[in-house]
Amino acid sequence: MKDKSLVPTPDKENPVSERSGWEESFRNKWKDREANHEGSSDETSSQSSDSNQRDRDREWAHEFKNRWTQGQDDNTADNVSPQRRNAANPTADSNTSLIRRFWNGDVPLWKSYWLIGVLASIPIWFLINLIYVFSFGLAFAISIGFQVFLYVGIWRSSDKYEGSKIWSILAKVAIIFGLILSLLYLFAFSTLT
Repeated sequence: MKDKSLVPTPDKENPVSERSGWEESFRNKWKDREANHEGSSDETSSQSSDSNQRDRDREWAHEFKNRWTQGQDDNTADNVSPQRRNAANPTADSNTSLIRRFWNGDVPLWKSYWLIGVLASIPIWFLINLIYVFSFGLAFAISIGFQVFLYVGIWRSSDKYEGSKIWSILAKVAIIFGLILSLLYLFAFSTLT
């Protein structure tokens, strides 16, 4: 007896233009799994063994989906971007903070560069300048840490960017340019003191 509740169906409330990747992968692996178990099934099996098999199948299906959405499935998840994986399972990263997603490069490039790298940086740089009035050392340390955070997050987002390569390249050029300016500023300031 096959349990049809294990086969995923498209989400009616959150349609995805193409069949989500984990569903396609799941269907293929489920067919392989059924083919492997077909020859070993016994007609005289008891109801309790069918129930145990259904429970094991449910656990397998649940574990498969979790591994796939976390990028751990050996055949398919490695080839899927975090943006596509999140489209297949919108709640996959709901527990992950924006800071961690930015650091890992899982925030889309335009948001990483323009919203976090430019707009969100304005009030932070203002706060760093306020701290500078009271403690140069503390302001300098916060400034270096914040720049490293920005550069790494934007660089990783540009590595994972799936659109036109020119935007990825321009983002990396801007990071390199910003790093050079920061080093020149540091060198100029150290020669003045």
